[in-house]
Amino acid sequence: PQAAKVKAVIEKAEESVKDPQAAKVKAVIEKAEQLLPGRKMSEWQRSWCTRETVEIYVRGRDGDTEKAAEILAEALSWRAQYQEVLSGARVPRWQSDFRVLARAESGHPILFCCLRHVMVGDTQATIESMAVVFEEGVRSMRGDAKQYDVVLDIHGFSFRHMNPSPMIPFFRMMRQPFRDRLRTIILVGASRAFSFLTQMTRPMMDEKTHKKVIFKPPTEAVAHVSRVAGNKAGQTLQAMLDLDREGKDCQPGEIPGRRMPSELDDRFIPEVACGA
Repeated sequence: PQAAKVKAVIEKAEESVKDPQAAKVKAVIEKAEQLLPGRKMSEWQRSWCTRETVEIYVRGRDGDTEKAAEILAEALSWRAQYQEVLSGARVPRWQSDFRVLARAESGHPILFCCLRHVMVGDTQATIESMAVVFEEGVRSMRGDAKQYDVVLDIHGFSFRHMNPSPMIPFFRMMRQPFRDRLRTIILVGASRAFSFLTQMTRPMMDEKTHKKVIFKPPTEAVAHVSRVAGNKAGQTLQAMLDLDREGKDCQPGEIPGRRMPSELDDRFIPEVACGA
């Protein structure tokens, strides 16, 4: 047994010399597992711990494996809590039209939501809905893209949206389970009343996320997306902004002409939903 331990130590040392970053990623996963309930990581949780994903947490703690393991364990615990909807075993009760709308030519997905179609009051359902769309956003990345953009159309904003409590889980998701996945948030047509809400939520937002927020009127938002994501993405956004201004009723979830959680043809379709 002692010889086996020595051999394992030597092999681990050799692995660290060959690829120090891979060794660090492995160490973070092992340490994170020890912090989970029962000190055990499920196969579903482990499948999420790709090198690319774990390196996000390593960078987030400046290479400190102990601290990286702590926030990775937090993210894994959160994912276990929402495994049913994240895996596709259960469809959430959609609380808005929030979905993956398009993909930039660079491979970055564009997530979209219009406040006209946002229901308020059911925080748990809101969390689940947002989580599924963020997960779909990660799945929709192509090429070298490692982040997505979020476009929030403020059209339809009213005093029913003034409760900032749903923003707490949103920013929590940005900090841990979907850490560093956000590239920009484009707020389209923000009114003075909405500006008051942004002031209320500012303390919930870290400085890094705050710098990613862009305010644009509709025409400038489309021009911006066309410039950074390509004309096709810009045209898709323009069509959606026009459509959302044709009525006033709130229509969350799937309706004719809208697919949840993604409009992309290569969207994730779980086997459970297919009856397989």
